[in-house]
Formats: sequence, structure tokens, C-alpha cells
Amino acid sequence: METTKILSLLNNYSNIRQVVKETILLDSLSLNDWADKYKVVIDSDADLSALRNYAALTSKNIQEVIKILNELKVTDRVISLSQESTLRSKQSAVIEDYRNRKKPLPNSTSLLTTVALSGTEHGLEENVISEILVETFEQILKGLYSVQKTIETMTFQVTTEVKMLNFNAN
Repeated sequence: METTKILSLLNNYSNIRQVVKETILLDSLSLNDWADKYKVVIDSDADLSALRNYAALTSKNIQEVIKILNELKVTDRVISLSQESTLRSKQSAVIEDYRNRKKPLPNSTSLLTTVALSGTEHGLEENVISEILVETFEQILKGLYSVQKTIETMTFQVTTEVKMLNFNAN
């Protein structure tokens, strides 16, 4: 594949990703807004007191994101189960229709395709949005865990420096 085509595809992907982040809303906030809400920026020269505050904020954010993520996963599962139930109902209706007309049943692949393509577009949209929300909050949580690890490392470094200064002062 030529370079210009690859760059064009990457640019399109980037544009689509940005549109998704700005247009999917949860409780009136976009995905970008949620990411910003739980973003923790640590000053590179933070002292122990500031690191404690960052640690507390990060822990609070982790708890909130886990709660939201759990709710989103339950919602995602309900949507999936609902779609499966709808698909089975439609499949049963198609089978019953064939039996009532005394026609031979098509092979299972074409039957499932027929059923899946008949009016399930709305459910697929819900499922995709639900999956995007779950993935977004999983990424936010992953970022918070990374921040938490950074705070732990910085706290260890600052504590070591303080101990070394106290040791050298004595």
C-alpha cells in the first residue's frame, strides 16, 4: 500500500476517533470530558504532602471510575442479552413462517443472516456505543492505575531523598 493511502487512512481513523470521543455522551459529558474529569496531572517537583493529596485524589477517581465501569458492564450485558433474545425470537418466527408455508427450511447460515439483517440495526448501534463506553472507561482506569504507580514511585524517591538529607545532616 502506498504511503499517501496509508496516511489518508490514518487521518480518517483519527478524525473518526475524535468525532466518536466528542459525540457519544454519558450523563451529558463526552468521552473527552470524562477523560479530562479523571485526569490527574502531577507536578514534577511535588513534595510529600502534595503526593499524599495526589494519591488521595487518584484513589477517589479510581473508585468512581470502577463504579461507573461496573454499571456500564452491566448495561452492556443487558443489551447483549436483549439482542440475543431478539435474534432468537426472530429466528423462531422465520422458522415458524417456513413451517406454516410448508417450505423447506434454508440452511442455518442463510437463516441466521436473514434474521440478523432484518431490523436489528438499532440494537447494533446500542451495542457498539455500549462497547465504546466500556472500553473508554477501562482506558481511563488503566491511566489512573499508571498515575497511582507513578505517585508511589515519586513518594519512594522523595522519602529516600529526605532520609538521605537527614542522614547526612547527622
